[in-house]
Amino acid sequence: MARAKAEAQMEEQRALELKLESDHHRAAKEAEVQIEKARIAAEISLSQQKSRLAEQALIDQAEAQRYADVEITHGRLAMLASVGFIVGEQVEGSSFLFDAQVTGPAINHFQQVPLPFWIGLGALIFFVETTRVQIAWQDPFNASRLFLMKDDHTPGDYGGFDPLGLSRGKDEEWLDIHRLRELNNGRLAMVAITAMVVQE
Repeated sequence: MARAKAEAQMEEQRALELKLESDHHRAAKEAEVQIEKARIAAEISLSQQKSRLAEQALIDQAEAQRYADVEITHGRLAMLASVGFIVGEQVEGSSFLFDAQVTGPAINHFQQVPLPFWIGLGALIFFVETTRVQIAWQDPFNASRLFLMKDDHTPGDYGGFDPLGLSRGKDEEWLDIHRLRELNNGRLAMVAITAMVVQE
């Protein structure tokens, strides 16, 4: 009797282990499916930036590549601008912001900054833009027409710029997911900073 009871308990334990193993396997499969969906969505979104423009606006692949790169670049700038706008509103009039020389709504802050800031900002923009052009754009004197990007250039990728090493050692699936997130957040930020400026 005791033996039969022990065998029944062992059978129940085996059945429970099999169920847990099956649930774990199913969860792992579902996670793989979700990752694959995200990877495919990222690839589709990036390729759609080119193909959608090429089909709807009847532009060639080179111009679609340029528009895709421009969208990513403006999205990044809009994300920085949105954060700067909010921070500027919070610290306006304090010694933190140019020794309390800058006051009022954030939309008026830029005109109030001292001349050295303007010079430094202009130099930074010049450096960033010249570097970006050298990495991504074809030489206008050797290209078939103006404003052509290099054929092997991936929109938004400027020589693997990653000073914090956030993408170091990550696989292509992880990169695809985060490229899509960056693109979507950039689009949202462009709408957000436009709304902030308009409501001021």
